[in-house]
Amino acid sequence: MEKQSVARRMIFPAAIVLAVMVVSINIYDIIRFMQRGTLRYFLLYISVAGMFLSIWLGALYSNSVAFARGASQGERILVSITTPLIWIIKTYTHFIGIYSFTELLYLILHPFIIGNIGVTMLCIGISELICRLRYRGRIDKMNIRVFQPVNTTLLFLGLVISIMGLWNGGHTYYYHYMDIYSALFL
Repeated sequence: MEKQSVARRMIFPAAIVLAVMVVSINIYDIIRFMQRGTLRYFLLYISVAGMFLSIWLGALYSNSVAFARGASQGERILVSITTPLIWIIKTYTHFIGIYSFTELLYLILHPFIIGNIGVTMLCIGISELICRLRYRGRIDKMNIRVFQPVNTTLLFLGLVISIMGLWNGGHTYYYHYMDIYSALFL
């Protein structure tokens, strides 16, 4: 595993996941103009699967590819958060003008936003763990430790955020989120 060019170790993995997201979102948006039928439902399911795989689980792919191509820890994290960050920014653009600045800051705690951040951290942690186990002892006698502070922290925080968001079907977190929102802004 030698360190490859910036394009191969960073841009390529992020671009693949981002391209799947962009294509899937655009297909999903175009589908509403189609007649009901088999093709429409096929494209609908494919586009939804593409959005889910790229936005929520894309960090598994991009982090793994970046790891295999010699990217540093910081580069792998940057590559892994690119697509979720762009999706969050895209989501925020729909709310500009509707919410005040402080409400927009609070919106980061919305279950979809914080959930996406938590799942991305969890995926980075899982990918790091799998890659480190896979490449341990193989790479030019390098001593790759399986548990590093950064990936262990990301794995732990991602797991905590994901469990917190999914506890009781997600209702518990959502109701607390809305109660605090009502107390602060209504």
